[in-house]
Amino acid sequence: MKRLIWMIFVTLLAAGVAAQTKVVERSAKKVPGWLNTAVEDYLVVSVTAGSLAEGQTKALTEITERIIQSVASNVTVSKKNTLSEVNVNGIIESSDAFTQISRIKSANLPFLKGISLSNVEEIYWEKVQDKATKKEHYNYSVKYPFSRLEQRKLTAEFEALDAGQVARYEALEQKIGAIESADEISRAITELNTLSEYFFDDVRLSRVKGLTARYRQLYDALTLTGTFLESGKYQCQLLLDGNPIKVAAKPKVTS
Repeated sequence: MKRLIWMIFVTLLAAGVAAQTKVVERSAKKVPGWLNTAVEDYLVVSVTAGSLAEGQTKALTEITERIIQSVASNVTVSKKNTLSEVNVNGIIESSDAFTQISRIKSANLPFLKGISLSNVEEIYWEKVQDKATKKEHYNYSVKYPFSRLEQRKLTAEFEALDAGQVARYEALEQKIGAIESADEISRAITELNTLSEYFFDDVRLSRVKGLTARYRQLYDALTLTGTFLESGKYQCQLLLDGNPIKVAAKPKVTS
């Protein structure tokens, strides 16, 4: 019933919009049957843009965010209702669609690198003019293959990647209490900086930043002590919280 009411609302709203605008150009004489429908094993994406080039860019962004949402379940996104349904592989997972504003650093997720407009199976666009203002825009739609099998494959790859990154963080968290050399501090900070580029959710990113700050504080806990030996030699020892640690670099005396 709720879905029926939503469909009626969309139809009435579309009719109102159509009364104020007219299509002045389109990519095909006939509107494709997949437009604004749920198609199994496909993502159907529609965007509004000022040009065809902008429409392509927006469509690719929307496709990417839909795949992110279906694969990486803990991605933080903002949602707001729009006039289309969310469809993943023919299954309506939500009665409301949404525009996603993702805060994920997608370049660091390998499973997104295969997403490309070259994979689009069908494209349909309309050039629409406002009857009153004569302003024009494009309604740009694409039919993108994304099967349930592909979703499961990408999810498994993502979960393996994510588990590996979490393991790296946990190892560094345990290591901070057992530092044996000054070089381990700098290496840990470098690795944590890499992890901060991967962790896209606020909770884990905050933990990485907190651990990085703790490692940096270790530098303040370093002290240098030494003892004069016979034959004019001086033996130095680097301490971390009073405990001796190793130094790879050979010290140089400047004065």
